[in-house]
Amino acid sequence: LGARGEAEVRAGPRVAVVVGGGYRDVGLLQSAGPIRDLTRGMRPAVPFYEPDGVTQRGTGFREATFDVRAVVQITERLRAVAALYGYRQYDAPRTDQCPPPLAPERECLWFEEQFRTLAYAALRGDAGPFRAMDLNVSYQRGHERRRRDRPQSFVENGFIDGIDTLGASFSAETPRVRFGGQRFSLGVRYGVEAWHDRVSSQAWTTFTDVRITRALSRGQYVDGARYLLLGGFAEVDLAAWRWLRVRAGGRLAHSAADVPADVESQSAAIDRGFTLPVARIGIEIIPTPGLSLLANIDQGFRAPNLDDLTSRQQAGPGFQFENPDLRPERSTTWELGARLRRTRVEAEAWAYATQIDDAITRAIRMASECPPMTPSCANAFSRFRLVNAPGTTWVFGAEAVVRVHLLDALMLSLTWAWAWGEGPDPSGSSGRVPVSRIPPMNGTAELRWRHARSGIYLGAGMRWALEQTRLAPSDLGDARIPLGGTPGYAVADLRMGWRYRNRVTVSAVLENLANTAYRVHGSSIDGPGRGIMLLISGGL
Repeated sequence: LGARGEAEVRAGPRVAVVVGGGYRDVGLLQSAGPIRDLTRGMRPAVPFYEPDGVTQRGTGFREATFDVRAVVQITERLRAVAALYGYRQYDAPRTDQCPPPLAPERECLWFEEQFRTLAYAALRGDAGPFRAMDLNVSYQRGHERRRRDRPQSFVENGFIDGIDTLGASFSAETPRVRFGGQRFSLGVRYGVEAWHDRVSSQAWTTFTDVRITRALSRGQYVDGARYLLLGGFAEVDLAAWRWLRVRAGGRLAHSAADVPADVESQSAAIDRGFTLPVARIGIEIIPTPGLSLLANIDQGFRAPNLDDLTSRQQAGPGFQFENPDLRPERSTTWELGARLRRTRVEAEAWAYATQIDDAITRAIRMASECPPMTPSCANAFSRFRLVNAPGTTWVFGAEAVVRVHLLDALMLSLTWAWAWGEGPDPSGSSGRVPVSRIPPMNGTAELRWRHARSGIYLGAGMRWALEQTRLAPSDLGDARIPLGGTPGYAVADLRMGWRYRNRVTVSAVLENLANTAYRVHGSSIDGPGRGIMLLISGGL
């Protein structure tokens, strides 16, 4: 059950302020019952079900939000914006660790506090030679407090992590220049950005039988770690003969990690920087009005971040620990696509292939390889370390969406997606294995009717996915993925609503009409069972 309210105040024709806030209390999620694995027909260990067979433990939480946004219209085409956004979540259990697989029933990992705060000031619009300018200065604060209860061992583990981020970015575009007798036009978009992270991290162990607390030398991260990200880009947009558009650009990025050593836990000091240029080019051909054919080549570059280089944490497949020697991963993506816009038909289809070199992935490790002062690693069911895959990883896929206006008031929407991935075995063998957590073929279908005069609409939809049995080595030990893979499913929903003069909206979704047991691949929860969601919104 949740609610939100907001108020807008205007001070003259140029100043507006919006203030809002909301709260939700989310109870334990009820499914249609547990799914069954594809190998033995058994119920997976995650999530843990209450005796009624439908209530999933470790799924409830509380959350609150607040926001303030002020806009000042400086000129007709330039405005200043200042905003503050806050999110507060309390007592959220991690579902696949409440309890962990094969652990005592009362053991649980709780996110007692997950706080996010963002404040920024911006200038947006046109200012002199800067068209479509976006100048931002921001501060972000992330705070997380966790507690792992292990009552049978009389142990309680505590963690607090904080990340403070200062950021600044600027982007703009030039006025379009026409030449060649108006047959050609050229525009350039460009920008720079800078982000700086500082991490605080602590951990402790409390022995609950004697109420003694012992601080550990490090938390999930190394306290005082810093990360700097700098970047600049430029992109040229050339339009020619009304049927051709070419976009090409490049980006230069620099990342730097500065991490102090922690001798007691044998956490290495890190002082590393990564710099690499990337480029992209795209072509759009418009053979007839409303039809576009597109082709893109896009390079990517991801430097290892502080999570990769320093973290020790319980991830889905098991306990994961750091690798300070990781190299950046590089990728190239090829895309082919088509867009169709007609009076009654809208369609879009894409096919892509992504090549990733030195992909950062998980490799299985023995308990003897766990870092010191990390008891959660040695006690884990499985352990992983991040490594660079020894070779090239490929991901192929295709996506499509179609909307057909069968009648003025009736619309049919269809979506479809497929992906397939394979890469080198991270254990170092010469074989190749599936990429982790690739979704199965999936899609949606919805038929919606809307009455223009009354504002009433009705709709029926279906969400579906095939089974996924191509599993990476890390997937095999991931309790969120059933033995043998995730079963397929088809779930039907009904939607209905009424809108009155764009001021009041009442809508309802009748979800999972057949009460189907299902799970999205890689999720730690089974999907909701039959239920209703009601939303009422309006303004004065």
